[in-house]
Amino acid sequence: MTLSRKDRGFVLGLGMNNFGQDKASIHDWVKRRKPRKGYCSRCYKICRTHFANTNGHVYRRRIKDYIELCPACHGLFDRNGQVWPEDSDGDS
Repeated sequence: MTLSRKDRGFVLGLGMNNFGQDKASIHDWVKRRKPRKGYCSRCYKICRTHFANTNGHVYRRRIKDYIELCPACHGLFDRNGQVWPEDSDGDS
């Protein structure tokens, strides 16, 4: 017996919403749905930008979990545990 693609998802316990949940799939999803402004949300430099996940290492399909950063700010953001260096010194 041959199962349809939809039925195979149910048999495997995946349900109908069996779309990619890996980091690359979710970043592609964000790129398709969130328009780029063309400048960094942190330093306001006009350049090529990346979408950075602001929710730690929890990758979800939530547009508000992503901000647009230049490569330099994105690297700083990731290296400092997704906290800006000047915000992490503990005097808040």
